[in-house]
Amino acid sequence: MPRTTPNHDFTVSVDDGRTIDLHDSWCSPESMQGLVSMMGSEDAARQCAQDSWDQACQAEPFYILGLKPLPNSLDDDVQVHQLFPDYSVRIWGVGLESEHMYHFDFVDPRTGHPVNLPPKWNIFVAPGILQRLPFAPMMDLVMPVGMPVPSMEREGGLKFREILPGEEKYLRPEGTRLRVVSPEGCEAFFEIPVRESIHIEAGQVNVISEAIVAPTL
Repeated sequence: MPRTTPNHDFTVSVDDGRTIDLHDSWCSPESMQGLVSMMGSEDAARQCAQDSWDQACQAEPFYILGLKPLPNSLDDDVQVHQLFPDYSVRIWGVGLESEHMYHFDFVDPRTGHPVNLPPKWNIFVAPGILQRLPFAPMMDLVMPVGMPVPSMEREGGLKFREILPGEEKYLRPEGTRLRVVSPEGCEAFFEIPVRESIHIEAGQVNVISEAIVAPTL
């Protein structure tokens, strides 16, 4: 996950060269309305928002949940493995160590650019979650085999047509085994890595199988 450093103008500088404007998120109408009610005036609310942002600027560089790496990133944190002719899975997880989680999305293997899976493609929890994990029994309860895996955007209530191209992403615990199924019944499996340390080892993702065509009955 790219590391970001906040600037005093409600933007953050990403270590890969991008600059992201967070003013509309930090000073959204809903948050400003709450601040006005608490502070008594719009001027005081704006100053409160600025002061809280300035305080964030004094902190160490941080990670923004869901911020995607650049296409074709060579960062050691980013792992890409082809599952289908048109789709590779991309996994990254720096900043999520304490949560034991990873992000993943899908990219075009020809260009490396992120893409959203089309409608009628599905992702499910597959059998085989790594039992050596200390929280494996709990994972079996909260993520039973066969459970659909929605993207962060779908979990947030967005419909497929409302998700911007290439913006869809997912968040899953370490050791989760996943099955991706196409509308034609082709499927491929992969596992979310398990951290051996605070760093991700290159090639730690295990692609279980190449895409195969489901047998017809």
